[in-house]
Amino acid sequence: MNLEVIEHQKIFISNVNNESRCQISRQDAEYLKRIEINQGKQIFKWGSNYITPQHWVGIISTPNITIEILPKIADSDNKAIVKDSLIKMLKVANDIPLRKNIDANVSYGGQGFIDVLASIFLKELEKQIQSGLVGSYSKVKKNLPTVKGSIDFSNHIKKNTVLKNKFYCRYSKFTNNNIINQTIKYTLHFLKRLVSQQKNISLISKLYPHFDGVELKTINISDIDTINWDRQSIRYKIILDYCKLFILGESIQMSAGKVKVDLMLFDMNKLFERFIFKMYKRIYKKVSYQYGSQYLLTKTETGHKKINLRPDIILNISSARLIIDTKWKQVHRFADESDIYQMNSYLNSFPNITNAILLYPKTYNNDKMVGEYKFNNQQSTLRLKIETVDLTELGNRQAFLNSLKYIVEK
Repeated sequence: MNLEVIEHQKIFISNVNNESRCQISRQDAEYLKRIEINQGKQIFKWGSNYITPQHWVGIISTPNITIEILPKIADSDNKAIVKDSLIKMLKVANDIPLRKNIDANVSYGGQGFIDVLASIFLKELEKQIQSGLVGSYSKVKKNLPTVKGSIDFSNHIKKNTVLKNKFYCRYSKFTNNNIINQTIKYTLHFLKRLVSQQKNISLISKLYPHFDGVELKTINISDIDTINWDRQSIRYKIILDYCKLFILGESIQMSAGKVKVDLMLFDMNKLFERFIFKMYKRIYKKVSYQYGSQYLLTKTETGHKKINLRPDIILNISSARLIIDTKWKQVHRFADESDIYQMNSYLNSFPNITNAILLYPKTYNNDKMVGEYKFNNQQSTLRLKIETVDLTELGNRQAFLNSLKYIVEK
């Protein structure tokens, strides 16, 4: 059974799965609960007979159901627009360029957004494979019946005192078994369990044999970061950026006790803040991300500092500096008090900054809190703006950039 739901939408729990009622069985709910306990992450809010997805979006597959969670973006009922906005956010946040010649040929239709992302990745990979895999030379040390490369005399003496017909050699071997191809193979391996569209399943089956001579092993983000790109391998950079994106989403351990549970989830809190940062980087030269040089407390006896303050973004415009903090939250009447206190702490702790912005995704009715406010401190010089940004406008990138610029400069 396949369920496509939106953040904060109720998924009911009963004795059996029922797609039309957005209902899952108690057994499947137990699988989901075990995942949360094992990982120490709250993916769902739990009610007496229902669950609601929180700030995680993506896909979870138990033996009986597949749940795809979409973000709550501007209360849009058009899921194609929501998927398109989400994919654009993921690409911008992860520095993946838009490739119109490939992206435009992907039909959103009834596909889940994981399948859409996978489709774009697979088409890009298919295109690059036509020019061959990235090969590299690796150093080999081996006992051989004939000399190849050069003799490693220290090891030759140790190993071949008796074996007079052997030579311990050192040589370079050209191979496809390198970190680039290992990363791609690992990504294809776990994607084939997550995609549901037959065309994606078929394309993975078609591409996978190209990596027969490549070792299949678990790849982490840190492994990808060690890659040194050159003129021959740089054409695979976009492919590896996609792999990094998928591995980032797949990094939650995929198990629930003895039951296999496949999942790929993205934290919308982190995605939204990094996306906004990257977009402001396209407008202004001096933009800092999670710059944490200030502390809230200093112990008087020792001078030790406590509670590091890390606002999402510090922006320099001409001679002015301001703080922007993003909040992926559903608010209606007014911002949370904790968010306001947090902004007050920032403004009182960072020198030469008197203006801050709380930035939320636009949803129905939350524009009522938009406006400029002053903190009632002694000087009354600290200012806070509460703003919203409409993520459904990402289809027109320049207009969206203009709206971000207007927020900070008006």
